[in-house]
Amino acid sequence: MSDSEPTPDAPDEPDAGASPLVDASETNGDAKKKKKKPDFGSGRAVETLFKILYRNHIELTAIADTKANIMVGINGLLTSVSLGVVVPRLESGAIGAALPALILIVGCAVSLVCAILSARPRVSSAPVTLADVRAGRANVLFFGHFQSLGPGDFIEGLHDLMEQPKMLFDQMGRDVYVLGSVLTTKYRLLRASYTALLVTVVATATSALAIGVLG
Repeated sequence: MSDSEPTPDAPDEPDAGASPLVDASETNGDAKKKKKKPDFGSGRAVETLFKILYRNHIELTAIADTKANIMVGINGLLTSVSLGVVVPRLESGAIGAALPALILIVGCAVSLVCAILSARPRVSSAPVTLADVRAGRANVLFFGHFQSLGPGDFIEGLHDLMEQPKMLFDQMGRDVYVLGSVLTTKYRLLRASYTALLVTVVATATSALAIGVLG
């Protein structure tokens, strides 16, 4: 073969500095995975969050009101029975024998007051305007606020909320916070009511045993 004949081209050597080729299918797969990644800030996620929060607060409120009603019934019954025991003994001058019943009456009265305060509705009656709602000083979702608005202002306030998702979430969050504050007060008063009844029962039993032993 002569030197003038062309020689076949040698295969090109890969450039050491070049980056390896990326499989297009792998790139598409990664893109799909990224697209399918759940968005925890989506409307459905926020809707589920507030739905759970509202449901929990409503259930806890119902439980607190049921417990308060039970305490009102128990303390009312014990007070009535104690009065039936105390009055005849006081009229006969047996004050010492009436001491346990007197302790029971006083303790049940304290427990009864706490239970009634726990079950008593708490509604804000301060007048609210549409400007207050737009400025974030009032909550159009709470009936204690919007009851002072006219029908037109109320609907307009709702339209403002629907057009501004952040404002809507702020109002709903404020509503949940108020519900939690009310629940905190309810359960604090319920705890005081149960504690008062427990102390009353112990003190009544102790005084009755002491009078029986001394007598």
